[in-house]
Amino acid sequence: MQAWTYERNPLRGIALITSAVFMFSAMDALAKFMLSADYPVAGLIWARYAVNLLVMLALLWPRMGGNLFRTTRPGLQLVRGLLLVASTLCFYLALRYLPLAEAAAISFVGPVLTAILAGWLLHERASNSQWIAILLGFTGVLIIIRPGGGLFTPAAVFPLLTAVLFSFYQIVTRKMSGHEHNYTTL
Repeated sequence: MQAWTYERNPLRGIALITSAVFMFSAMDALAKFMLSADYPVAGLIWARYAVNLLVMLALLWPRMGGNLFRTTRPGLQLVRGLLLVASTLCFYLALRYLPLAEAAAISFVGPVLTAILAGWLLHERASNSQWIAILLGFTGVLIIIRPGGGLFTPAAVFPLLTAVLFSFYQIVTRKMSGHEHNYTTL
């Protein structure tokens, strides 16, 4: 196992997370638009990950070459990838039947599930302040989805499945951290 070291730069981290949130939001909005125009779900998922693969290869192949695909845990890498694709499939199905804001809000139950699963599967414990933040976020989700309201339809199962699958994806990612190069996992 090789230890990876990283430079601590809070401003860069803030800029990167802000950019990522913007890009994921834009991608979700574009997916909703394309799904409302009757583009096939499978085609959108294929395009999402094919473009990602091409961009990552263009950026990382010159730097890493064949080492980019060298993994010590191919089974976990495969499971992780399948969980992400399945999570995306469920979210895009949710977008087909629900408004974007509601689908996203329901899927935000994921951090609660991830915290619970991390304690159960990884024996990692959240601090009291982290649990307070998680529960406040979950309360926000409940306010948005208004249990007992008209939003809770059979289609609401899709963003819930998104949250469950993405939580397991996060757990598998955490399990591999420190054992795989981040770019290989990406």
